[in-house]
Amino acid sequence: MSGPLRLIELRPSPNNIKVRLGLRLKGCEFETIPVALDDAERAEVLRLSGQPLTPVLLDGDLPVWDSAAILRHLDTIAPHEPIFFGRTRERIHEVERWERWARGVVYDTFTIVPGMAFRGAFDPAEVERANAEMRRHTARIEEALADRDYLLGDAPTAADLTLVPMVFSTMLTEEQAAASRIAAFLRQHFHLGEERDRTRAWVERLMAHWH
Repeated sequence: MSGPLRLIELRPSPNNIKVRLGLRLKGCEFETIPVALDDAERAEVLRLSGQPLTPVLLDGDLPVWDSAAILRHLDTIAPHEPIFFGRTRERIHEVERWERWARGVVYDTFTIVPGMAFRGAFDPAEVERANAEMRRHTARIEEALADRDYLLGDAPTAADLTLVPMVFSTMLTEEQAAASRIAAFLRQHFHLGEERDRTRAWVERLMAHWH
């Protein structure tokens, strides 16, 4: 590694969970620089990385931002298993297909319920739509996990790390929901549902590395 690692993170957000999981799974030591949920200016993030979004990984003096770029950076500086994007062209393309689906289709579904919480507006029809769409998404995940622990085999990839934080938001415990009004709203209105045993075990397997 080229320098000490520091993670600038907004801890509850999916992309920040994704990167923290990546660091933990790689066995990287890192320090954290927390960003508050209500820190609209993001002055410290701007100062350190030149842009306002989290997460940002500081590798020595080098800022790396965008969660997918950070996972690729981790594959470069810690080139041991698990490899998040693969060692062959075919494997990389397979991971990226899942990642595009997660960052596009699934993310659009995920944002419906917390979006209502941020706006302070409750729409039962939109909640029903979000839960129905997530049921369809997790059906695909459940099928992929039929004969394996992770989406593409025996080790987690960027596909798993991109999807799991969003699915995790449908499984919050009472203790986790107490962390914020957004988490409480998710626990009340966004649910994984029944017949998702493999998906539930997959989430628990990965999220055990979060803290």
